Amino acid sequence: MYQLIRFFSFIYLKIFFRFKIFGKENIPRTGKLIICGNHSSNNDTLMMAMTTKRDIHYMAKAELFKNPILRWVFTKAHAIKVNRDGNDMQAIRSAIRILSDGNILGIFPQGTRDKGGIHKPDSFKTGVATISIKTKTPVVPVFISEEYKLFRRNCIYVGTPINTWELSPARPTQEDYNNIANGLIRQAIIELENKWKAGIDR
Repeated sequence: MYQLIRFFSFIYLKIFFRFKIFGKENIPRTGKLIICGNHSSNNDTLMMAMTTKRDIHYMAKAELFKNPILRWVFTKAHAIKVNRDGNDMQAIRSAIRILSDGNILGIFPQGTRDKGGIHKPDSFKTGVATISIKTKTPVVPVFISEEYKLFRRNCIYVGTPINTWELSPARPTQEDYNNIANGLIRQAIIELENKWKAGIDR
């Protein structure tokens, strides 16, 4: 079902937003991985899915599961329900299990749609760093251009994998997780945004 959803998403995005991907080769064909991107539109999940033919298991806010139809779609698309009110240990355990099976986890660490939010200090929740470090899973930063205008080019820039655990203390604190999420990972996405603004490769 995931691949069927991805197929129709490809057609939709190609026709209406003429999407183009740069750096797709940075996503390994096998092995556990976290793809981490900015979030400004409901289309971002579909855009991130275009970066690889492999299934992506997304972490999605619990509110999206209230609608029966959306709940069915998100469940078929491998979504993990996340309670944003606090540390959702069940969601974290599900994410760790997915990675232990060698799959891809997709995360929008802003936690909600927020255009330009990657430029706000501490805008990223620390879950992406926590999960990556605890499971020793590389994080691939992704920038999705935020100008969703019909029949205008939308771009996705994919960065190189970041081995967060190699840049973290042996016993990281919450501050360390925050520094990795809002320093290292957020800055990597901002650098990809700068490539987009400069028109590199386009």
